[in-house]
Amino acid sequence: MSDRIEITVVYLGGSRDESGCGREPMTFAAGTTIADVAKAVADKHPSLAPRLAHVRWARNFEFAAQGDAIAAGDEIALLPPVCGGAPRGVLTTDPLDPAAAEAAVASPEVGATVVFVGSVRRQSHGHVVDRIEYTAYEPMASRQLERIADEIVAATGVTDLRILHRHGTLVVGELTIVIAAASPHRAQAFDACRAAIERVKVDVPIWKRELGPDGAFWHGWGGG
Repeated sequence: MSDRIEITVVYLGGSRDESGCGREPMTFAAGTTIADVAKAVADKHPSLAPRLAHVRWARNFEFAAQGDAIAAGDEIALLPPVCGGAPRGVLTTDPLDPAAAEAAVASPEVGATVVFVGSVRRQSHGHVVDRIEYTAYEPMASRQLERIADEIVAATGVTDLRILHRHGTLVVGELTIVIAAASPHRAQAFDACRAAIERVKVDVPIWKRELGPDGAFWHGWGGG
């Protein structure tokens, strides 16, 4: 029995132009996930690579998470953001761009935009930090970021909100999280950013392991 499976990848919206086709067969090893499909698509169509952090995926006409496994015969569709429907929460291994987050919430209706940026700092709890390893329970973390953003928009009345969180290994100075909130008045935007970062720190399954000359330290484990 072969351990290879064939699926069909479907390109929709602008991704069809950049891939040069509407659909194409692709072959993978058994146990492949949506994330593996995304990497293969990025490798085959480099112009799509920078856009894949902002798309959604569907498997056999149902939304799919990055960690979902595929099976032989599946139809995997790349779903670009629809007008007004870009994801509000994004979990990615790519570098974060505050300007892009700000642009995503921009609108003629807003009078205030607040951008919060978090980065890896050199000192933490009295220890020198060289780098941080962020580990995420990816499907749940992605859904939680989206849920938090939607709930804060509803609660604060801001026009729009984006929460972008990076995971993987980051060195000092690299951005870990970007939150952008836009509203008619500044108080709402400030409140939304503060609420978002506090919710992310409690409700999103992302853990950080700091590494430096004194060794490694897990935050939240053993009282950290």
